[in-house]
Amino acid sequence: MKFFSDALPKHCKEIFLLSRQENLGNQEITDRLNISKRSVENQITHALQYLRVNLKNFFILLFC
Repeated sequence: MKFFSDALPKHCKEIFLLSRQENLGNQEITDRLNISKRSVENQITHALQYLRVNLKNFFILLFC
């Protein structure tokens, strides 16, 4: 997973890691980074979409 998350844009990666590795909620991330809650939600959504597509492609290549 680290390999794929390294390819995310810096800000997106930072928010995603705060959410998933440090188990911070959206409001906590908002307070820590001084950005809107909607920005946090959008960045996490973007990261999850990116990871979903790339992990799917990885497994297709791995098992074909």
